[in-house]
Amino acid sequence: MDHAPFPSSKPRGGNPTRARDVNSLTGALVHMTEIPPVDLLLAGCGTLMVFAFALAALTFDGWRRATRRQSQHIFTHSENLAQQLSQLDARVNATATAIRRLDERIERTAAPAVQPKGAPAGGYQFAIRLARSGASSEDLMANCGLSLGEADLVRRLHGAVHGVGV
Repeated sequence: MDHAPFPSSKPRGGNPTRARDVNSLTGALVHMTEIPPVDLLLAGCGTLMVFAFALAALTFDGWRRATRRQSQHIFTHSENLAQQLSQLDARVNATATAIRRLDERIERTAAPAVQPKGAPAGGYQFAIRLARSGASSEDLMANCGLSLGEADLVRRLHGAVHGVGV
């Protein structure tokens, strides 16, 4: 007994059928130009996979280009920052040097005048008393450790005769 698996696979109207003319899933006769649904499904999946791969490749390429642009921008920005930092460092060093010089100048001008050895501790008071008693500028310089300008000033302000004989 030779039975066909599907009733529709029997020849109709005396036309002989071949196995390739029968759909393997439904058992229906297939025209020569008709493509089985499984083959269509597989072809659709394959096409979809090709398009998905192409889309992924394009997306990856765009991401790579954007990353390259961002990296270049960051590199350029960091070079600018390094240059600005070195300029600021030079300015800070120059400012520190200027401050150091000013400190030294202030220390020199603020240092008390050193009296020569043998000069009394109350040099100005003693100079004023000597000036009142009529001492000359040279006497004030020698005995009180005053400079010429200081001795002249003390004599003018506190001399025996104010404003005369200077």
